[in-house]
Parts: sequence; C-alpha cells; structure tokens
Amino acid sequence: MYAKVMKKAAAMLCVAVMIFFCAEGQGISVSAKEKDGTFTVICKDKNDPIVNMEWKIYRVGERGKDDSYNLAGYFKNYKVLLNHSDSSEAVQTGATLENYAVLDKVPPTASGRTDDDGTLKLEGLKNGLYIASGRKIRTDKKIHTPSVVMFEIHDTIKEGYTGKDVTAYIKMSSVTLSDDDMRFSYTVKNIWKNDDENDSRPSKVDVEIYRDNELYIEIELNEENDWTFQWSGEPDYEWRVRVDTVPQDYTMVYDKDETNFAVVNTYNPNADFPVTSMPSESEVTTVITQLVSGGMVVSTTAESVSTDISQDMSQTHEKVTSEKNKDDMTAEELPQTGQLWWPVLLFGGAGIIVLSCGIKLRTDGECDEDEEE
Repeated sequence: MYAKVMKKAAAMLCVAVMIFFCAEGQGISVSAKEKDGTFTVICKDKNDPIVNMEWKIYRVGERGKDDSYNLAGYFKNYKVLLNHSDSSEAVQTGATLENYAVLDKVPPTASGRTDDDGTLKLEGLKNGLYIASGRKIRTDKKIHTPSVVMFEIHDTIKEGYTGKDVTAYIKMSSVTLSDDDMRFSYTVKNIWKNDDENDSRPSKVDVEIYRDNELYIEIELNEENDWTFQWSGEPDYEWRVRVDTVPQDYTMVYDKDETNFAVVNTYNPNADFPVTSMPSESEVTTVITQLVSGGMVVSTTAESVSTDISQDMSQTHEKVTSEKNKDDMTAEELPQTGQLWWPVLLFGGAGIIVLSCGIKLRTDGECDEDEEE
C-alpha cells in the first residue's frame, strides 16, 4: 500500500517538473520582474575627464493616462507646469525643479561621483521623469559648472533604442581663473511676462540669495531698482536665488548662466496646480549607486538652444537628443534576466527524496521475497 502511494507521488512530481520546464521553454516568465533603468553621465572638459564631480538625480514626475506629465513625490506641491511645447520652457522647468530640490534638501533618488574617466552610472531607476543635478567643482585654476539635465526612463522602443538606459554627455561651463578673478559680479533680475502691468502684479518681490545652499542675504526687488540687484562674491561658491512665495495668478521659473540669475514671473490665472501632501521621509527610497565606465546602450549629444528671456539677459540651454549606439544590442536582442531558480532546487530535492524512498522500497521488497523463499 505504501509503495503505491509513493509511486503516485513520484508521478505527480514528474508532471509538475515537466510543466515548469515547458513554461520556461515557451518563454513564460516565472519572475515577471520589470527591468530597472540606468542613467550615465560623462563629464569632460574638452577631452579631459572631470573627476569626483558630485551628481544627484531626482524623480520629479510620471506620465498620466493621457500621456501628459504629472509631478510626483516631493515635487507635487511646487507650482511648476511640466507640459511645454517649447523646448526652452522645458529647460527652464528642469532648472526650476532642480533649484527647489537642492535648496529644500529633497532626498535624491540616486547620487554618486564621477570616476577617473569622468563617468558615473546610476542604476535601479523606475519609470518616470527625472532631473540630474551636478555640483560645480574646481580643478587647479578652472571652475566647472555642469548643466541641469532632464530625462525620462520608459519602456518605449523608438528608432531602435530603449528608453530604459540613458547616457548624457554633459554640457560644461568651464571658467579659467586668474589672480584678478577672485570675486565676480553677480546679478539677479525679476522679469514679468504676459501681464502688461495689470493689477495682479505685486509691488515687490522678496528674493533670497544662497551661498553653497545656505541663506546669504535677503533683498527686495521693485520698480525703483528696476527689479534688479547686484552683488559680488567668490566664484568657488555655488550661488543660487529663490523667491519663497510665487505671486498669485502667476507661474514662476528660474534661469541662469555663470553670473546672471533671472526670476521669470508669467501671468497665468488659469494655471491648474494640484494640491497634495508631501510624502514622509520613510516613503523616500535612496538607490545604491555604482561607478562604472562603458556599457552604454543609448548615447546622447548636447545641442545648444538659445532662449532670449529679456533684452538684458539671455541663456544658452541644453537639449538632450538621443541616438542609437550601433555596437550595442537592441531591446529585442537583450537576453531575459531575473528568472527564478528556487523551483529547480525544490523539485530537484524532492526528486532525490522520492528516488531514495523508491530504492528503499525496492530493497525491502526483495528482502521480503527472500524470507518467503
């Protein structure tokens, strides 16, 4: 009786093993784990790598059902519009979100420093819209200031490349210092757009100036000073400006170059900003970073886009365009990964147990026959 039960158990185990391996052979995913994305930055001054430059990236938004972008996480409460048809407005939006993230000390999604090749690769990125913020660095007599990069991690395969792996060659502003360059002159200007001096325009704008992300001075911009303020400071510091309160019925973005800052207030009474609560710190996950060189699936090149924001100030922006690396595999050619091996161990162990029991039963049966004879 016991032998019959064990035979049935062995038969059922064999059937389960065959089903499992047939499913694997037909490409049926047992793990069904989605592949995470990567972002690689390459920082160089001409051909010289910029080593040890600090980078932080932030997941600022995600696509909605109508394929438009929505702010996400910590960034939901900022009065910033994401969807723009003009590339220069998109660049200003990226710079504005980056400014908020740095000054508000928002926890980054991932961070790291460039290696000896000037390269940093960040992994484990979920689908979404990101900004990359690099910190200026001094090497000998040069100060290198990187551009802000906005990019998206997504599943779409377009023109032969996948949006899961993005590489950016960073546009770098490099200034050579001399003994007379120890202090620079900086300017901040408030710019009004689309309001024609209507009643909604406030009489003043309070601006905070930050040095290395700490409050340095507070100033007031108004019509009497032509909405402009100048100061002098050491170029080794990272200077930023911020307006704490966005005027009612306006949207606000920031723009800058090496020494000029613009606060652009655009009259837009119909702007729709969702009001949500900020997530707690426990809900924010920091991704472990990895420094590597090579292994790039998508390469990017920097294209200059000029945006004239006023007669007094203009800014050259960076737009990232992508092209396929011909030496790399396409998404269709990438091997499947992430399959689970624990079922193999489980079935293998169970098979050994059943086999052992079968041998024992056979031996006992032979012994019983010998005794009967």
